[in-house]
Amino acid sequence: MDYALLTWSLPFIGALLSLILRGKVRDIIAVLAILASALFSTLSLQEFLRAGEPIHLSYQWIPSLGISLGTYVDSLSGFMSLIVSWLSFLIAAYSLKYMEEDPGLTRYWFFFDFFVGSMLLLVLADNLITMFLGWEGTGLASYALIGHWYTDEEERCVGDIGRKAFGVPMWFTPSHSGLRAIVFTRLGDVGFIAGIGVLYYFTKSFSIIEISERVADWAG
Repeated sequence: MDYALLTWSLPFIGALLSLILRGKVRDIIAVLAILASALFSTLSLQEFLRAGEPIHLSYQWIPSLGISLGTYVDSLSGFMSLIVSWLSFLIAAYSLKYMEEDPGLTRYWFFFDFFVGSMLLLVLADNLITMFLGWEGTGLASYALIGHWYTDEEERCVGDIGRKAFGVPMWFTPSHSGLRAIVFTRLGDVGFIAGIGVLYYFTKSFSIIEISERVADWAG
């Protein structure tokens, strides 16, 4: 069984279900999707530790471009997915009470689970294309979550309203904060895309494993 695939895909399933379900059922399913992801991340790391070597499973996605939909679990990705999934579960469990009266819960749970799935895809991807998709997903979800209270009520603002330092406002509305987040992460896209282009030009591969092997060969 591909535990790593289930680790990142279950939050996406939870996100989709949150659009269909309503009320407490929606909330609980959204949290359980993250819990299941955390459990599978634990099994994935355990499998890696037992094997003593990286675990790579890949499925053809766009064969003509050599792009697969796969997972790669080593010490770094295994432990990072464990941290991301379990911390996300704790936040989700806390949100059950903290957000219970919020009128935008469907939107909140969709983007929360979508964020977790994207982050885990970023961590566990075996190639640069799916890693980039994970990166883009986290950026989009961050924008939606940070700007969740987009009506910008005064009590939802960040910082002390009216406070300035050298003429620069030291407070921001949720919608402004969300916009800042997506602008800053989109700046990172430039370097990310450039890096992917350079690596593909020299290695003719999007596979992280193949790129690592070829770079190691160049290093002697």
